[in-house]
Amino acid sequence: MIFTNPAIKMADVVHSNYLLIPVINRLGIHLGFGDKSVKSICDEKEIDTDFFLMVMNTFSNEKYFPDKNLLPNNIPIFVKYLQNTHAYYLTVQIPL
Repeated sequence: MIFTNPAIKMADVVHSNYLLIPVINRLGIHLGFGDKSVKSICDEKEIDTDFFLMVMNTFSNEKYFPDKNLLPNNIPIFVKYLQNTHAYYLTVQIPL
């Protein structure tokens, strides 16, 4: 599934692929979003919605490749995502 509509419920994103939960967590979004849309949660967390959808699509579909360059406007959130990913691997994956 490719996510293109920011009005989709965040729960539907998670239901489509539960393996996205750690990815979503690394962006500072945790379970308990109820019926909120991707857009509303991204607005709350100050995450660019297009960037969020790009990350979800990248992890959900190995053939997905973004059609636009979203990184220059999103360097702070990308850096935070990388830092959180690093911490996740150090504290969760490596000990396993």
